[in-house]
Amino acid sequence: MPNRQDALVDTDFKTRVRIAWCESAVDVMSEDASTANHAERVVFAGKILYGDMDNYTLTAVTMTNPTVSNAYVAGTNISDSDLKFTTNSLFDAFALSA
Repeated sequence: MPNRQDALVDTDFKTRVRIAWCESAVDVMSEDASTANHAERVVFAGKILYGDMDNYTLTAVTMTNPTVSNAYVAGTNISDSDLKFTTNSLFDAFALSA
């Protein structure tokens, strides 16, 4: 049975996480400019899309979501929508700290 740390070296999972972050970044790039923290969000989105954010970090923070983490450890399916919910939920925290 996998543990949480295994996710950090699981190439397939890290790819899924990267895609979820890229989807969130694309959504941010096309959001209304009046969205709260839009300017900061666009800068962070660019870092994701242009490869300035490493998969290790993105995967580690994604694993802080209990739904994602518990499903990974249990070996059950993690839906794309759960990954996307997680990346969307974390976006502002990253954007405002960058």
